[in-house]
Amino acid sequence: MLNLEKIKEVKFNYYDENEYIYNFIMLENRTEKISDDEYRFYLICENTNVSANGEVFLDLKVEANEVTFKTDYFANSFDYNNLQKVEEKSTESNSFYSVCFGNDTLEIEVIL
Repeated sequence: MLNLEKIKEVKFNYYDENEYIYNFIMLENRTEKISDDEYRFYLICENTNVSANGEVFLDLKVEANEVTFKTDYFANSFDYNNLQKVEEKSTESNSFYSVCFGNDTLEIEVIL
């Protein structure tokens, strides 16, 4: 299971239905421990300014052997959403997770 304390970096890519990719990278020294099973990471979009300061948060939570997330990148993302681990891409040092929203896909890479 994912150990949040061991995360060195988080990246996420959002693939929209028009085949456009929004790449987000983690800002250095911008991680908050919310609780033992929940961390907040701050990221910035590499290819567009998606908010007033370009910064978004991504909360990861591990609960009952499930990894969930929420982010302010989506206007209505106040609830946690389940992530599916992408086993064929994951290694010992990198874990990949994804979730689909209709025709859009969010893929998260966690670097340990």
